Amino acid sequence: MITNIQQLHPLQLMPSSVDLELLATLLEPEDETYPWNIYDESAEEYFENLEQQIELQCNWEDISEIGLESRSISFYETLDSLWDQFSNEAQQEHIIYEKTVNYLQEVIKTILTISVPGNLINNIAKKVTQVFSLEKATHEKFNYGKSNYEKSTSEKLVECVQSLLPNLDTDDLLVLARPFAYSMRSQESSILITMMNNLENNHRDWVTLSEIEQARLTLALTDYAVQHLQNIGD
Repeated sequence: MITNIQQLHPLQLMPSSVDLELLATLLEPEDETYPWNIYDESAEEYFENLEQQIELQCNWEDISEIGLESRSISFYETLDSLWDQFSNEAQQEHIIYEKTVNYLQEVIKTILTISVPGNLINNIAKKVTQVFSLEKATHEKFNYGKSNYEKSTSEKLVECVQSLLPNLDTDDLLVLARPFAYSMRSQESSILITMMNNLENNHRDWVTLSEIEQARLTLALTDYAVQHLQNIGD
């Protein structure tokens, strides 16, 4: 180790300016104490000295009153611009949402041949719009690939109707949605048409249907709305 020290150049043994400043700071006497009582006479002198030191150490040109004012104006202008952009996008999305819901309501009404509660039609249109709008936004943001067909029908159909049929479990709804998952797209509307014709011929309406029959009809109407919404996207 002695040999290694002897081999060092004299300049390598000299402390740097940073080392010297650190040493001076550590050795600096700490005679001053913070005036905890700000109303004490010595407190005013302490803060005046502290303010003078800050003025000497800081570049007040960068944080002058004019500089602060211009920066604050620029900051709030940026916030206003971002807020306007967000508001416009949110307003546009809301308009698209309302138009889609209204469109799906009319689509469902055109296929109905029996009396169905208006709030059911409204809720189906809203849920289908919400679920598939969220799916589209997720695909665009994360660049997800399309799901397999069974998932895009049975699982998403259940997601749309679950809040409308709270008395049925998810597994039960998945079983009821299975016919739509395995039928060809061109045949799905025929399922609903056949169902509506049978109900009409037997003079059945919504209030006379059992809970399972209401669930099947709700799924059929939801699937019909999904088809039309997907056709818009295609």
